[in-house]
Amino acid sequence: MNRCGGLPYFYNRKTHRAICGATTEDNFVKWAHGGDSEEFFSPPPTQEELAVLYRVTGLNARMNRRMDRVKNKGQSKMQGLSG
Repeated sequence: MNRCGGLPYFYNRKTHRAICGATTEDNFVKWAHGGDSEEFFSPPPTQEELAVLYRVTGLNARMNRRMDRVKNKGQSKMQGLSG
């Protein structure tokens, strides 16, 4: 049983090393040539993935907007008490 639990999974029979999951091209080439490679080394997120993380729609965005309103309301009340 491997520690990976995910796909893709690459195993080098010569070096007995593995790569688990998505990786960078450089890490994959190092692994394929028997060099030092990281077993878990995810590539940086794409622009599309970043856009999804920071989008302003959906449940998380609605919750963030609500929390911002609550925070702003509380801050304005605190300023009113101190002024």
